Amino acid sequence: MNRTILLVIAVVLGPVFAFFAGIGVGISATTETKPLEFVSSAIGSVGDWVSGIGALAAAIIAITLADRQRRASFPRIKLLQAAEPYGFHIDIISVGDRGALVTGVFLRSRRYRGQARLATKTIFPKRLEFGDVEGITVEGVMYRKIAEKICGDNEIIDLSDLEVVVETSMKAHVYPADNSVIGLIEGTLSISEHYEG
Repeated sequence: MNRTILLVIAVVLGPVFAFFAGIGVGISATTETKPLEFVSSAIGSVGDWVSGIGALAAAIIAITLADRQRRASFPRIKLLQAAEPYGFHIDIISVGDRGALVTGVFLRSRRYRGQARLATKTIFPKRLEFGDVEGITVEGVMYRKIAEKICGDNEIIDLSDLEVVVETSMKAHVYPADNSVIGLIEGTLSISEHYEG
């Protein structure tokens, strides 16, 4: 938002500043004895300037509002995560003005460059209209398989960068995984490694 404001100020005030700087150079370079007459003839009428600046401002505002409306028409998703004794549960809620076609949900780690799909292809793709909720429950017995898909052959040290990604037909919505979910997966892995060793 701040970059947009600075751009608008630069576009509106930049040419005005350049024009007056040109007038100053013109006054200093002219050999006329009456610089005020030169300035008034170079500037023109005040009404022309006011209408020109008003038209430019109206165009900038129209473009900004059109861009905001375009962004608002994208599907919006809200994500709720809860850790349970038997696993963890994720609720995907459509909260935007436009329905969302959810094509997949997965966990990913940027550190390990891996991801694990959380729902089968029989659930998704699914269209969610405003207020619709789709729940996914991942049972504890799946934690080891999820971690192997995310981390591959790497030793699992830290999954603190774990993210929940909800793919829609328009964009991917990325949310940080809840600490309780990360704790469940890491805790299960440390227990299973203890028993394997």
